[in-house]
Amino acid sequence: MKLAIASGKGGTGKTTFAVNIAYVSAMRGERTRYIDCDVEEPNGHIFLQPHITDSVPVAIPIPEVDEALCTSCGECKRICQYSAITMILDKVIVFPELCHGCGGCALVCPTNAISEVPREMGVIEKGIIHLAGSDGASSAQSASGDAIDDSNPVQEQTETMPVVDLQAGTEKVFFDFVQGKMNIKESLAVPIIRKAKEYVLDEGVSIVDAPPGTSCPVIESVRGADFLILVTEPTPFGFNDLKLAVETLEQLDIPMGIVINRYGMGNEEVEKFCSERGLPILGRFPFERRIAEVYSRGEILSRELPDYREMIESLLDDVIAMLSRQPSGGKRGVGD
Repeated sequence: MKLAIASGKGGTGKTTFAVNIAYVSAMRGERTRYIDCDVEEPNGHIFLQPHITDSVPVAIPIPEVDEALCTSCGECKRICQYSAITMILDKVIVFPELCHGCGGCALVCPTNAISEVPREMGVIEKGIIHLAGSDGASSAQSASGDAIDDSNPVQEQTETMPVVDLQAGTEKVFFDFVQGKMNIKESLAVPIIRKAKEYVLDEGVSIVDAPPGTSCPVIESVRGADFLILVTEPTPFGFNDLKLAVETLEQLDIPMGIVINRYGMGNEEVEKFCSERGLPILGRFPFERRIAEVYSRGEILSRELPDYREMIESLLDDVIAMLSRQPSGGKRGVGD
């Protein structure tokens, strides 16, 4: 199951739910991988405390011009939609930060004066989360006993399994962690998100923590998900951004449900909207001081608050039940 967690508005608790759903999934014995696609500022690691075992650079190809072959014809400038390559008088100028790596300029160059060189934009960090009975030696390994291998992220990585060890009354749970991190001053998040999503499991549960908003990084993060959870709050800002997110993401035709965080602090506009649009409300999580205290300590709510874990368990069960009722290809309105 590929489960994406998103939100129209930042600060609604999206990462909190992504982390807790991943935790509960792993504790239930499911093969689980948490993938943080909020590459501009990933913060799931604060709660999950992974042991990072590997870091893989992410790069895109940018043009390099051989002035000896260039005839200053201007074809490269004409095809570039982002003005990443242009001409001043008869000299070709490249602006690497604007380049999207499409390769169009190299394709249209009549003299093959343009080659491509990699430009690093960020990294993918991979590791293991050891949730209980932690010790330094075991946390550096996957549940199968091996560090995550980079040779085939989609196929070979799926051998990693969670372990529940109840011997001597000690419970040990492992699951995989992946996060994308964009370099400072970069503006293109999508290539890094696309690389991070190569680690989505073919079998098991992948939790994709998407960035907030409704822009291209969000679309790329949730694309291909089996189910989408939108986290909101019952405030005017939360309601406005939820509407924008629903209107945007329904174009992807992914079954979706709503989680209302900080329930009880605002009005009923979110619930009315969900009812009118046939969107199921998967949970109403209360606005309580004890939740804020656990969160502020960087702890996992489902581990510290048994009743919170029960609510996450119920949410996950509801999603699984909804997916089991979906016809092949799915439908956005699972509450219709």
